[in-house]
Amino acid sequence: MAVKIKFDYYHLKIDKKRARMSDQGQNFFGNIPLDDLFKKLANYSTSHSHEFSGNGKQIVSLKSGKKWFKWVSVEYDSKEKVYKLLLTYNDVEVDPRILEDGEDNVLTQEIPDQHGQRTLLHIVVKPNSKLNEANICIQNILGLNKDFLLRLFKELIILAYPDQDDWVEVDSMTNKDIKTKPEIELLSVTDNQIIDAINEGLLRDVFFTERSDSPSKFDMSHYLTEEKMNLSIKVEKEDSFFKKAKEKDLFEWIKSVRKSKKSRFKGEPQTFLIVQDPQTKSDVKHEFLEDSITGFKKKAYLNWEDREVDTHKLLKSEDPKPIPQFFLTMIKNLK
Repeated sequence: MAVKIKFDYYHLKIDKKRARMSDQGQNFFGNIPLDDLFKKLANYSTSHSHEFSGNGKQIVSLKSGKKWFKWVSVEYDSKEKVYKLLLTYNDVEVDPRILEDGEDNVLTQEIPDQHGQRTLLHIVVKPNSKLNEANICIQNILGLNKDFLLRLFKELIILAYPDQDDWVEVDSMTNKDIKTKPEIELLSVTDNQIIDAINEGLLRDVFFTERSDSPSKFDMSHYLTEEKMNLSIKVEKEDSFFKKAKEKDLFEWIKSVRKSKKSRFKGEPQTFLIVQDPQTKSDVKHEFLEDSITGFKKKAYLNWEDREVDTHKLLKSEDPKPIPQFFLTMIKNLK
C-alpha cells in the first residue's frame, strides 16, 4: 500500500555539561556551535572516505546489535545554507516477509546479505551561528524513536570532537579542569496553527489531571485503589495577551500556571489545552509536552502521487543514495 512520507521538524541545541553534576561549581559551559559541528562532520567524511565504502559507515548500535545506523553521506548546500545528511536505519527484528513492494513502500529495503530491513534516513540541518543552535528536519520512520535519535547525534558529536581536550573546561568558580559531555536538546517544533488558533480566541481551558494511588487502598470499608485529581482553568479569550502571544510566550505561561497550581497535586500533572475546532466548533483536548502540543507538531509530507520519476528510481537502488525531492520538501518548510 502506498504511504505518504512524513518529515518532522525540531530545534537542536547541544550544551557542554559537567560529566558529574555538582552543587558547587559550574555545571554548564556553553553551547557547541552547530555550524562548526557539521563542518567537522563534512571534513571527516572527506578525510575518511574509505570508511564510507559499501553502504556507509556504521556509527551506532542499538538493542544489542539488532538495530543500527549507518552514515552514508553529508553535503553542504551553499545556496540554502543547510547540511544534508543521508543515513540508513537498519533493523533485523523486522520480518522480511512483511516488506512491501519496492515501488509502493516508503523507503524500506532488505538489508543486503542479511535478514531484516534497511530504511533510508534523510536529515537537514540549518545552523544559526549567532545562537549556536539549529533548526532541523528529520524523516519520520516507524520505530525510530527520539532516544535513538539522541544516540545518533551523540555519536556524531564524538566523531567530530574525538580529542579528550575538547571535553575539558575550566570551572569559573574553582579554576579546576572539569570533564564535560554533550547535553543534547532535541525539541519538536509546534505548528503555527495552534498559535493562530489561540490568537483568534479559540483556547477554552487549561486542564491538569493526575492519577495516583489512594491512601485508603487498604481500607476494606472504602474499597478505594486510585484517586484522580482534575483541575480546569477557564481562559479569558478576549485577553490581549492571548491575541498577541507567540509560541515562547504561550509555553512560558502554561508552565507558570502549572507551577502555581502544583501544590494541589502529589506529583507532576498531565497538562492539556482545550481548543475549539474552528470548523466543527467542538472542544478538542491537546496535551502539552514541554516542547510541543500534540496534534500541532510541525510536519511536511510527500504523497505517493507527487513523487517524481527519479524518486521512484532511487527508491529501487540497491545502494543507498540521497533523494533530491526529499531534501527539497524538507528545506521548503525549514526556517
